[in-house]
Order: sequence, then C-alpha cells, then structure tokens
Amino acid sequence: NMKNATWKDERCASMRFISRCYKNLKRYDEAKMWLDKAIDEAPYLRDPYVEMALLQYRLENWDLIEKYCLEALKIEKSTKSYINEPFSWDHTIYDLLSLSYYYRGKYDLALDNVNKALEELSHKRESLSDLALYIWYSTGTVATLLQEIINTYQYLAPPKLTVNRSNRACSVLALFQCVAAHPDTRHPFLKAQIPIFLYPFLNRSEEHTSELQS
Repeated sequence: NMKNATWKDERCASMRFISRCYKNLKRYDEAKMWLDKAIDEAPYLRDPYVEMALLQYRLENWDLIEKYCLEALKIEKSTKSYINEPFSWDHTIYDLLSLSYYYRGKYDLALDNVNKALEELSHKRESLSDLALYIWYSTGTVATLLQEIINTYQYLAPPKLTVNRSNRACSVLALFQCVAAHPDTRHPFLKAQIPIFLYPFLNRSEEHTSELQS
C-alpha cells in the first residue's frame, strides 16, 4: 500500500515501476509525472534520474538526457539495497551522455563518454555472465568494435597512441576477450576470423619486446 509505506527507497521504486507502465503504454506525460515524484521522494538515489534520462532518450530530448545523467553522477555512493538498479552503476549513464552530446554536435564530449562507457563495461565484464552473448548477437556491436580496432592500426607503427586512444583500444580488446572466452560465442568468434584483426597488436608487442631485449 503506497499510502502506508514509509521506506522512501521502496516508495521511489514503486513510482518508477508505475512510470515504466505508462512509458510502455506510450503515455509519456504520465510516465514523466511519476518519475518526477520518484525524484522528489528519494533525491539521494541515482535510479530515478537514470530512468528519467532513459525516458528522455525515448523522446529524443537530448539536452534533458544530459541534465538527468549529470544529476545522477553527482551521487557517488550506492545504498547497496535490493532496490538499486544495475543500470544506474554500469556503463549506461555514459552511453546516454555520449548520444546526448553526439546529436547536439558536441563530438569531443561524445567521444569522451564513449571511452568511459567502454572502460566501465570492460571492467565489469566478469560480473556480467551474458555480456558476451549481448556483444555477439546485438546488431552492429561487433562491427563497431572491429572498426575501433582497425582505426587504431595507424597509431601502432610508429607508435603514437594517445592515452585516451590506448585506453579505448584496451577496453575493446577486453570485450573481445570476453567473447572469446564464453563457451557459446567462442566458436562463432573463431569461425568469423576475428583474431586476424588482432594480430597487429600482437606483432607490435613482440617487436617492442625484441627492442627491449636488444
């Protein structure tokens, strides 16, 4: 019973769930109203801000996505209750921010948040048991990651990788490692000959080792 409930975290979650129902019914004004209520109820939680950003993504309100994502990032500690949503503490916020900046022509900020999203996702890959399946079977994801790898070739010899580009390439390699290690994606990964695209990194590593030894 919402009227008798006193735990603000749980009341906030109930309001978010009501909002999701209206969102799925495409009654967006009512969905937003309930998320506003959820934010007022528990402004110390990331979850209602991120849900509001996701709603604004559905509505393509790119400036409001930035607003709510930045508000969410101000909250640096999770309450670690069962109410907390995983998407409030993974790559989702940075993914949304990158899209918000991209569609408003702020490409440097968009790329910066792509880097953060990739890094966050690669760091948490071991805790996401189905991540390899999502990467392999979601449309365009493998092609996008491969393009990132190919774009890095020109910086390998002579070596002129910036820190940001190096971190991005390492994050992509970590995600491919996740795909290669999963029993359900290992065979199609090898059959598609994805490792061929990774050889330039291996060759460069061997050359660097030889240089050090000499």
